[in-house]
Amino acid sequence: MILGQHFIYDDNKNLKIFGSVDFTEEDLKRYAEYIERAMQLSIPNIIAHPDIYMMKREKFGDIEEKVAHMICKSAEKYNIPLEINLKDIFYKTYFENKKLNDFPIEKQKEKLSNVQYPNKEFWNIATKYDIKILYGIDAHYRGQIALWNELLELAHEILGEKIISKLNFIETDDF
Repeated sequence: MILGQHFIYDDNKNLKIFGSVDFTEEDLKRYAEYIERAMQLSIPNIIAHPDIYMMKREKFGDIEEKVAHMICKSAEKYNIPLEINLKDIFYKTYFENKKLNDFPIEKQKEKLSNVQYPNKEFWNIATKYDIKILYGIDAHYRGQIALWNELLELAHEILGEKIISKLNFIETDDF
């Protein structure tokens, strides 16, 4: 079971969906609490895009750091892997304006400043925990999976080899 937490309920029981509305600091904490509760209940086997909360965030500040630690601490405690999701990279590069392009990878790299996740600061915090990591693509469009290698290269460009080399990636024999 893969958990991709996309929403929370606020104090007034209003549904708030990532990408649709801005999230307050309380909303971000609630997001981490939802993920922690799901792990506590042994619901997911994998947490998809745990850094999606950075969508629409302009900076990685104190609250964003606290949320990253909450999620990573829970993943370590309950031994649940976290996924580095490649969807936002795909949307902001190869699928810009909902049309697949065939620009070379160097041209795609120029667009990486628009990518909100994977978030370098989140994954740097993840290196401080004993958690398993895997990549996911969250495929919604034709042609997305065929670009797997290019999307991995772009993710490495965002995160940097220093972070990538410290993450504990799941190996085939881990399954």
